[in-house]
Amino acid sequence: MKTKLSPVEIICLEMQNNPYRSQRYYARKRYEYENGKLDPSSGANGSSFFNRSSWYRNEYWQDYAESELYFYCKSIKMIRPSRSRMYLTKAGWSIANGAREKLNMEIMDFEMPLFPCPKV
Repeated sequence: MKTKLSPVEIICLEMQNNPYRSQRYYARKRYEYENGKLDPSSGANGSSFFNRSSWYRNEYWQDYAESELYFYCKSIKMIRPSRSRMYLTKAGWSIANGAREKLNMEIMDFEMPLFPCPKV
């Protein structure tokens, strides 16, 4: 029988195994785990976990991307990264280790994120 993990546990576990990926990457992996098939929306399903107003953001994971693109929004010059680079906080790391225990996997020690983030 397959061990049931919550969506947050799935995202944290995937982020622990594959850090510095995009938000869509983790949303896509969560969908694949829950449904057993490829995500037809390429990661748009579950994007609410990564919204700026989401409680999980900055609590369990953070975006460590460098701002490198300039764009205009209502004539205001804004900066945003070309791609997110997500990494777990200590709280997110402990959730990922809890998921590892459920799956009988070895627990990993917390690793600080690298600056600047490596390209993946």
